[in-house]
Amino acid sequence: MRKAVKKERRGPEGPESLYAAILRNTDTGLYVYCLEDRSDPASLRMIDVNPAGARLVGMKREAMLGRLILEIFPGLGKMGIHKKYRDVALKKKPLRISDFLYGQPGLQPAWYSFNAFPLPGDCVGILFENVTRAKTAESALAQARLQLEQILNTVGSPVFVKDRSHKWVMLNDAYCRFMGYPRARLIGKSDNDFFPKAQAEVFHEKDERVFRSGQENVNEEKFTDSKGIEHTIITTKRLFTGQDGRQLLVGVINDITEIRRAGRELALFRNLMERSTDGFFIVEPETGAILDINATACENLGYSKKRLLSMKVWDVWGEGEDPSYFKRFSARVREKGSLLLESRDRRRDGSFFPVEVSVTAVSHEGREYFLAVVRDISERRKMEEAIKEVKTLQDLIPICASCKKIRSGKDYWEQVETYFERRSDAKFTHGLCETCAHKLYGHEDWYKEMKQK
Repeated sequence: MRKAVKKERRGPEGPESLYAAILRNTDTGLYVYCLEDRSDPASLRMIDVNPAGARLVGMKREAMLGRLILEIFPGLGKMGIHKKYRDVALKKKPLRISDFLYGQPGLQPAWYSFNAFPLPGDCVGILFENVTRAKTAESALAQARLQLEQILNTVGSPVFVKDRSHKWVMLNDAYCRFMGYPRARLIGKSDNDFFPKAQAEVFHEKDERVFRSGQENVNEEKFTDSKGIEHTIITTKRLFTGQDGRQLLVGVINDITEIRRAGRELALFRNLMERSTDGFFIVEPETGAILDINATACENLGYSKKRLLSMKVWDVWGEGEDPSYFKRFSARVREKGSLLLESRDRRRDGSFFPVEVSVTAVSHEGREYFLAVVRDISERRKMEEAIKEVKTLQDLIPICASCKKIRSGKDYWEQVETYFERRSDAKFTHGLCETCAHKLYGHEDWYKEMKQK
């Protein structure tokens, strides 16, 4: 019975055999040159080449062995590469060259990357590979990035891109202008390097929320630029995940500082307008439509705001005014810029009251409006009538010689104080002169005692 013999799997007999096997099967090319004359770099003669090295240049291994370097690669002479190889062989210092473009008759120009390393006996080994495909891809990537940057720079709103560590990796021109810093100073930095701590913490928290959830975030924030000016912004942030799994945060900023300021100013104007004792109207000059009105005007006219906003200005201004009159009136306002006049307004119940109207033509965002301030002058008219009546009575006031009442109308008599209180702001107080007091109370004991004191 035969004794079973266990076969053992054996590897190469030594390191040299292992390395030789690797070099025969790798896609990296290997050339080995021996320097025959130390003073002449052109005396480098090829003594070995692996299959990949022969394939990369489209030559047979046998045709390359034993030949001088410039016989195989004449283009290296003009570039001085053979001198660099000679220096490696003599100085025993390795050399690496990347992105090396080489071409010659019968050999398609290509990009190469090589490592030259010293070998015993004034020899030098060259490990190289064709990186044309990688170079082309890199160039295409760079071109795509340039196009992307150009596209982003056409966007008027500030746009930024951050990596997972919250650092800026891409910024458009609008963002750099908004920040007030050049792009070179911003790339690779984070919010903490430029913003107040409180603002930077808000930005970081919102960014992190997008990174973790993958959900869009829209947030109103405060933003301080390089001049220390604080802006109010709305930032929209979204997550982008590349094919390589890399996560990037893309943000777009809209500066609403002026909108917020205008809103506050509008609110202030509205508040002042509503508190005014005068009526305010904003009118469409072409159609006569009432576009806006304050509470005082509503109260004076007796209409709700909703009702007035559905009416035309001639429905409440003047007596029997119509569109044709308003058209002529609008032309006068445009010509002069503003008008001040007295008229009468018509209340909801049909009654009229006197008003002073100031109308001004204003333009906003290419559109024309009339702003009318209407003041109720009913009290002024009453005062004017009273003053007029008093002036009329200054020459002759009919008064009773006995009771001193004044005749205010035919067969109608009023006390003096009543007459003047009704026609002026004067108020009367009552007392007794010495003569009347003695006449009325002179016989009284208490009066006599008071006079003796």
